[in-house]
Amino acid sequence: YLTYFNKKGDRFALRTRFFQSYSNADVSSQSSRSTTFYGEFQYTKDFTGTKTLRWLTKDLNLMTGAMGTYTYSAGQVFNTAPTPDSTSTAANFAVYAQLEKRFFSRLSISIGGRWEYFQINNEKANRPVFRTGANFRATDGTFIRASWGQGFRFPTIGERYINTKSGGYGFFSNDSLKPEKSWTAEIGIKQLFKGGKWFLGYVDVAGFWQEYEDFCEFAAGQYEEGIGFKFFNTGKSRIRGVDFTAFFQAKIRNKVTIDLTLGYTFSLPQTRTPNYKYYNDTIPPGINVISYSNSSSDTSGYVLKYRIQHLAKADLNVEWKNLSVGFSARYYGPMQNIDKFFLILDDANLAFHGIRKFMESQKYGSVVFDARISYQIKKFRVAFIMDNILNAEYAVRPLGIAPTRLSTVQVSYRI
Repeated sequence: YLTYFNKKGDRFALRTRFFQSYSNADVSSQSSRSTTFYGEFQYTKDFTGTKTLRWLTKDLNLMTGAMGTYTYSAGQVFNTAPTPDSTSTAANFAVYAQLEKRFFSRLSISIGGRWEYFQINNEKANRPVFRTGANFRATDGTFIRASWGQGFRFPTIGERYINTKSGGYGFFSNDSLKPEKSWTAEIGIKQLFKGGKWFLGYVDVAGFWQEYEDFCEFAAGQYEEGIGFKFFNTGKSRIRGVDFTAFFQAKIRNKVTIDLTLGYTFSLPQTRTPNYKYYNDTIPPGINVISYSNSSSDTSGYVLKYRIQHLAKADLNVEWKNLSVGFSARYYGPMQNIDKFFLILDDANLAFHGIRKFMESQKYGSVVFDARISYQIKKFRVAFIMDNILNAEYAVRPLGIAPTRLSTVQVSYRI
């Protein structure tokens, strides 16, 4: 990374990255290799102090730039790619700009745009996206904000061309996968407060709304290629919710500092097209037609599959001189809806046996506790961290058991 400031205070930033991965799996048809190049140039300018049009340029900031990513992937796992040697290339290029203006020291408004270009092998797509936002300081400690922005996501090489099998079950390609299009809106309020020199904090509440077209999901089922998993565009989806965050800090005689952070998120992810048929088996035609309605384990409320609607976290940290001790608790709510295909296999006592038992054990959600302790010795900090201290058995998705108790010793040095 390189950053340069000229005499006028303009900022020039260059970021580059090279990443290479190689997987030589013992299992046939699962080896792959990938190389990625990334580069971004960004220019930032503060127009305050410009002699012309001072009423416009005062407190006006510009950020603009260009970025590019190029990925080369090859391997037996991508053997459905439209090339004779199972190689694929992906490119993403973009130019963007954003203006931000502050009015009367209370109101800030930003507006920006970005032009995106994507290409995977011979498939190309480009689209402009825009965003805008505002932040209003109603009082010295009250901030109201609102924002709206568009999104455009092109499928990855893996989503389109992965094709492999393991244990009799497969991961199948879908080269007709289309890009996702979306927009997101948010409105929120943040309240700061302070009690003398010993107490301060804030409370932040926000509501969000997201709309998706050609929503991309990973689905399990019986397909033309066999039993397994595949990515599909499942139609239109909507995600709404509320996010709450609170932070409190107390200082006792300037010797002990106590920090408490609380957070809770509720989301309502729903399909808007429950009867949209996103898969139609061609052999024989029409026999296996799949939609949200006939592939979901629970369609009440049209909640999307594999979504956790309730998330909560609490974190307490106490510092005394060079010693710091912290505890945290995480809550993952129950998962209402999964692929009904898993339950069919479970009832048949085949692979993935135990899914119903898993769903029953998770109907009240899971709570996970973590702890940490650290000590500062001049420029050194030694820490002992333990995640999942009660060694709880939980999973945030079927077949994906979460990490068990993990203990870490960490030593850091500040230069």
